[in-house]
Parts: sequence; structure tokens; C-alpha cells
Amino acid sequence: MINVALFDIDDTLIQGDSTLLWEIFSAKHNLTDNPNYQLEAHQLIDQYHAGQLNIQDAMRHSLQGLKNRTVEESAVLVQNFVQSELKNRIYPEGVEKIKEHLLLNHDVILISASGEHIVSHIAKLFQVKIYIACLAEIMHNRYTGNMIGVPSFQKGKVVRFKQWASQQDQHIAETWFYSDSLNDLPLLNYVDHPVTVNPSESLKQLAVRKNWPILEWQK
Repeated sequence: MINVALFDIDDTLIQGDSTLLWEIFSAKHNLTDNPNYQLEAHQLIDQYHAGQLNIQDAMRHSLQGLKNRTVEESAVLVQNFVQSELKNRIYPEGVEKIKEHLLLNHDVILISASGEHIVSHIAKLFQVKIYIACLAEIMHNRYTGNMIGVPSFQKGKVVRFKQWASQQDQHIAETWFYSDSLNDLPLLNYVDHPVTVNPSESLKQLAVRKNWPILEWQK
């Protein structure tokens, strides 16, 4: 039997939204010729916080700067982004909490509504081997700019985690999930030990009613 600790990324393990920061980085480095790209990025994050985000639209927007680029070229760009823009945004308490679960021989999973093209590099930053993220379509070794599969967003996080669990050789005993967002309520309700981290006001009120732990992590 295995125990599993799941961690959201944005505003949970890092300060800020990795997709928004990637899109700002993409605009700054002229990875897309869309003149409204950064404005659209802020509109999408507002929709996310309002619970009104169309994840297909969000992924297509996130991938604009990588569309038609090779996997290798894209990996260099995203790695540069992670090192320059995200590394200094890590919450130290999040790193310690991950280590705590690893020392207990728990499987640690980063699970995010951001794209795999970003999350795969963030996982390396935290030295976490397992991650679940929205999947980008690749054809002939180049990004098409489209999303494939079930998005790891809202109820989709539960679906994707169940898919991962079904592929394991051992039965899962206990589960933890750390998140800041009301968008993650389906997975928070699903796990054995929901934990809120820097929760939004609406999630904090819910956590108080449900007697869920509330952690405040700071830079």
C-alpha cells in the first residue's frame, strides 16, 4: 500500500501563477506576435479566479509562444523561464512539506492546471518525479498549439489522479492534497486529508466550516 501527497503549484508552492508568468515572459521575449497577448493573459487569470475559465482557451493561449517550435527548442525556452522567473518565487515551507512526505516514503505528485510544457520543468525544480498537468499536442516533434486528453482542471484533477492511481501496482492507502484555490474543491473533497495553503477568501471560509487545516506560507 502507498500513501500519496498531491500539491497544487500556483500560489501553493510558488508565489504567483506559473502560466500567467510564462505568458508575460513570452511577451517580453517576443515569442508570439500577438499584440494583445499579455492583456489576454490577465483576462484569462481573472476568469480562472472567478471560476469561469475555459481551460481549452487557456492552454491554446499558453502554447502560442511554442506553436510550431520543436520540443527541444521549447524545453530550452521554458527552462530559462523557470530558472529566471520561478526559482525565486518558491515558498520554503512548501519545499519542507514535500521533504516531510518523502521522508515518510509517500509518493509526492505535483498536480496543476498549467500545461505539461511548464509543469515538467517545475517538477525538476522541486526534485519531484511525478506530475500531472494539462497535455499539449505534439506532431512531428513540434507543438501544434492544441491541448489533448482530460485537462487536470477542477473535476479533471480527480479524473487524472484516478487514472494515475489505476496504473499503480499497489493500493493507495491515504491521500493528502495541498491547494490555495476553490477551483480545486473536487480534489480537496476527494482526498483523505485536504489542506488549504494561502487560501482564497472563499476557500478559507469553506475550510473553517469543514475544519480543514489552513497554512500560510510566505516568501
